[in-house]
Amino acid sequence: MDEQVLAKASYEARGFLNSIIGSLRLLADDIVDTPEEQGELTEEAYKSAVSLLRTLEVFENKLK
Repeated sequence: MDEQVLAKASYEARGFLNSIIGSLRLLADDIVDTPEEQGELTEEAYKSAVSLLRTLEVFENKLK
């Protein structure tokens, strides 16, 4: 396996995970001011989770 591919996948995965964790932490701590902001954070976490899944699928396909 090419080390650059592994490094890129790891970097991307960590970025998406940090986004998910950050959004969920703000929601869990009830630090949102409006229902709109809550919706935005929920949508951001969802999009990051989908992107993480896609990144992992691409990585998995490269392993085959």
